[in-house]
Amino acid sequence: MLGKVVARHPLSILSGKNNFSLKTETLARGTYMLRLTFDQK
Repeated sequence: MLGKVVARHPLSILSGKNNFSLKTETLARGTYMLRLTFDQK
């Protein structure tokens, strides 16, 4: 899952499009993953 997010970053930097939405999506995904990890403990 992390690999997919990281792989999409260079594309967004090159194109310059959807940079903000991608950052927001990555942030939301990161928070979601953190929540999942904490819930499992």
